[in-house]
Amino acid sequence: TWGALVDVNYARWAVRAAVAMVPAVANGLAMDDKLREAGSLTVEADYRYGLGRWGNGTLRALVYDNRAHMGVYADAVRDVRGSVGLQPDVQRTRGYRSKWGGAVSFEHNLRGNNGIFLKLGWADGRYESWAFTEIERSLAVGGQIDGALWQRRDDRIGVALLLNGIAKEHMRYLGAGGIGFIIGDGGLHYGPEGVIEGYYAWQVTSWMALTADIQGILNPGYNRDRGPLAVGAIRLHLAY
Repeated sequence: TWGALVDVNYARWAVRAAVAMVPAVANGLAMDDKLREAGSLTVEADYRYGLGRWGNGTLRALVYDNRAHMGVYADAVRDVRGSVGLQPDVQRTRGYRSKWGGAVSFEHNLRGNNGIFLKLGWADGRYESWAFTEIERSLAVGGQIDGALWQRRDDRIGVALLLNGIAKEHMRYLGAGGIGFIIGDGGLHYGPEGVIEGYYAWQVTSWMALTADIQGILNPGYNRDRGPLAVGAIRLHLAY
C-alpha cells in the first residue's frame, strides 16, 4: 500500500497518526484509488514508564477507521432468508462504508529478557472483514523468561495464550453458509478460537539462535467441528 505517517515522540510518550490506501476488494493486492471514499486512518498513543528495579514498560492505545467498498453481513443473510438452497454472499451487498476498531496493550520488561504482555482488540463486526484476517474480538497474554535459572542466561523460554472471536452478525453469516476471504465451511458450529503457544530459543553462539515452537489450536476458524490442531516449527536466526 501507499501511506503517510506523522510521529511525535518524546522520552515518556508518543503519538502517531497514519493514513493509507486500502484494498479494492477484501484482502486483495490492488489498492482502491478512490481516495475520497476509501482509505485507512489510524491513531496510536503510548506511554513509557519506569519502576526502578521492578523494570519498565509501555501502555499503548490504538484506534482506526477503515473506509472501503465493503459488504454488510446482516444484509447478506436477509437477502436469502426464506430461500431454499441459497447461501448468503456478502459481496452482493457492497458499498462504501466505514468500519472502525481499537486496541489497548500493556508490555512490561522485568529485567534482561524477562517480560510479560497483555493485548485486547475490538472491531466493528457488522461489516465485511477487509484485510489480513477475520477477527473482531481478541485477547492475548503471555510472557518470556531467560535461562538464568539453568545457567543459560542467553536462552529464552516463552508462552502465550490467545483467544479470538467474531461478532454476532459475522457469526450468523457464516452459520447460514456464507464464505469470507479466509474462513467459511458452508455452515458453522461456532466456538471461540483459542491458541496456546510455547517456544524455547537456544542461543547456540553469539551469532546463531535456534528456536523450537509448538502451537495448540482449539476451534480453528471458529468451528467446534474442526480441530484441535497442533502445529510445530523450527526457526534459525543468524546475525552478523
